[in-house]
Amino acid sequence: MRLSLSLFIALIWLILGIFYLYFFVEPYLLGASYLNVYGGDNFTYAGYSQNTIADLILHPLEYRNVSGMAIFSKFTFFFGEYNVHVALVMNVIFLYISLKNFRYIIRKMGINNFNIFILLMLFNIYIVTFLCSVNKEIIGIMILSYGVKFIIKKNYFKYLSLIIFSFYIRDAFAFFLIILVVMLMIKIPKVIYLLLISTAISYATPERQINILLEGQDENSLGLLVLLSEIQSYFYGYALVFIPKLLLNLFGSLSPLRISDAMIYGNIIGSLTCLSAIITSFLILMIVLNLSNIEAQKNRFIITILYAYFFIFCTPLFVNYRYLFPIYPFICILFLSVYYKKS
Repeated sequence: MRLSLSLFIALIWLILGIFYLYFFVEPYLLGASYLNVYGGDNFTYAGYSQNTIADLILHPLEYRNVSGMAIFSKFTFFFGEYNVHVALVMNVIFLYISLKNFRYIIRKMGINNFNIFILLMLFNIYIVTFLCSVNKEIIGIMILSYGVKFIIKKNYFKYLSLIIFSFYIRDAFAFFLIILVVMLMIKIPKVIYLLLISTAISYATPERQINILLEGQDENSLGLLVLLSEIQSYFYGYALVFIPKLLLNLFGSLSPLRISDAMIYGNIIGSLTCLSAIITSFLILMIVLNLSNIEAQKNRFIITILYAYFFIFCTPLFVNYRYLFPIYPFICILFLSVYYKKS
């Protein structure tokens, strides 16, 4: 029986995950290593997993952005000390499902070549840092792949179900799915959508949230992030700071300060974040240099996906490259559409 390419790549990720688990994550969790290899959000989800499943499901607003992850965390802890192993298997399954979905999307869009897409996904080894934990990034990739697949298949009941599921993972995923379908149905200039989102954001960013950024700061340490967040709280403010925040999210990891921090011994996550940002920057640069090769009709769909995602995921007060990581596969697909057009 022939092994599918998607399954083969999933097995490679499993092997890489096992290596990362036994040589980096387990020593860290046992207190034998202080390397930066395991995200702090995992401990947050583990704490919330002490609540009952019914409580987490019935109070999504009270446990905003953690209820779904806490349920997944609760599932892994059913297996006791093997919870990290279960998370690894679970994430590899999610990635395998995502690859199957992306293969369908690429085929339906008439783009060659799925093999190149696989290589681009595998080459970005930043994804390995998520394999051994319960996280929103890998689940986010799966949500995006399903969302686009359901749109192509015009299966709107499943799409609505996905929105509900996404709200329990992270409300931004649900808002992305909503704004995406609206942008595809109502074709008005993208700047109008940015202004509408900006208006909503001005009411959703109260002063008390800005104060979170100010805690522990003094007049000498206030940075660009605080300034952008304060501007965002004003009417139409988000429209003004959208591009700077997008650039900070995409390329902030390549700043001299971040690179010097990533070069510190033991900062594995920081180093791989910089590597991933370099790969993403290279793909974006190659796309920009070949804009003339983009077929408008074919790529209007994928470009709308990118707009919708960037509009929603640049709204958080904090800037972090991993917020944009789930959209990486679609940047790869846009790259393929430029360089590997189907004959």
